[in-house]
Order: sequence, then structure tokens, then C-alpha cells
Amino acid sequence: MNMLINVGLVVKQGSYIRKGRLDYKPELLHLELRKRCSVSERGDRALSVRHVAVSLSDGLSERLVESARFHAKDGAKVVRPTAIRRFDPTDPARKGGAKWEVRERGPKLVRLAAVFEPPLKVGEVVSYGLNTWDMGYFPLTVRELRERYNMDSSMEGIAVGQPALHVELEVQFPWRPRDLRAVRAAVVTNSGPHEFEPIKCEHRLVEGERSATLETWNPPRGMYFVAWRPPDD
Repeated sequence: MNMLINVGLVVKQGSYIRKGRLDYKPELLHLELRKRCSVSERGDRALSVRHVAVSLSDGLSERLVESARFHAKDGAKVVRPTAIRRFDPTDPARKGGAKWEVRERGPKLVRLAAVFEPPLKVGEVVSYGLNTWDMGYFPLTVRELRERYNMDSSMEGIAVGQPALHVELEVQFPWRPRDLRAVRAAVVTNSGPHEFEPIKCEHRLVEGERSATLETWNPPRGMYFVAWRPPDD
């Protein structure tokens, strides 16, 4: 029960349990949402995103999975979805089908749909993910960062669009990053994130020798980022 209260799905008023006051109708509860980003010595970007979620209602027929590249001029060289797995804890013998459909694959956005056949039942658990690879995506110096993107920091983000118990974003670097920080974008448009603010929910940012890991628990909807500065020229 505390889990449902923490993510806002229900509220407890005395001895009564009532529907939560979320400003949207959630479809899934993410048990885990993880993203791994690896930056190579050439600035290549390798991504791995994994979703493990439980359906909150009957009839969910698809979920979109997106990978945005706000400043990219070329599309991802590799786009590889994972296998979609379904499990119904109330009927373990039930075998539901699923497939991937490509909805958009352009320079700035990769959008795929995980299509469930038949649609998910309430309480059914599903896992799915996406791997991508981009050549030369990240600038390797501050000078290059300013020349290419007119920015002082590189960023990698993770979108939270449904209630989530735990969200993790890990970035691995070929060098130790400078000025490492974690922020939330209050506004995200087609041109990228704007109006950055401190993360107000429970979270932690762990800095390794050549890595950074942001973890959040029960975060509100939004886009969460790890930002850093590459080495000077």
C-alpha cells in the first residue's frame, strides 16, 4: 500500500483508501526504469534503455518508446529493440504476444511502439527496451561543445512519463567529467530541454572515476538529466 501512496496512485484518509490526485491517467507503474549511456573516446553515444512495468488497467494495446537527439544532424546508426516479455501473475500459463512497430526514425527522434496482442490485462507485468548507437554525438572539448551546440555542458536525460518506483540513469565517460550535476527540465520542446531546476524528489548522484549515476525514487513526471563539462582543450 505504501508503494501506491508514494507514487500518488492512491491516498489514505483515515481508514479510507481513495484514488490519487495525479493530473493524468496513468497506464503503467514502472517497477524499474533504467538507462545506460556510454561515451566513447571519439564521442560516440551508445544507449541502452530498459522498462519493467505493471499494467494499471485492462486493454493497453501499445506503449511508445522514444530516443530523442535534440541537436543531432544525422540519425542513429544502430536502432535495436529488445525482446518484449509478458507475464501474468494471476495466470502464469497465459501467453500474450507482442511485436515492435517503427513509427518514426529521423535525425532527431527514434520512436517505436511495443504492440501487445492481445492487449495487457490489469496486473500484467511487461518488460521491453531499446538500444541505439550514434557516431560522434558528444563533443570532446568545451570548445567543440560551444562551436557545435552553443552550450557549456553536455547532457544525457531520461524521461519519466508514468508513475515509477525507481529510475536510474548511468553515464560512462572516457575521462573524468567536470562540473557534474543533476537537474530536472521544467519544459521540454522540440528544440530541447529548458528551464532547468533542482530535483526535488528523493534522489542521489554518485560520481565515479569515469562515471555518473543518478537515481530517483517515486519521481514526478518530467525529464531528468545528468550534465557535465568535457575536458578543456
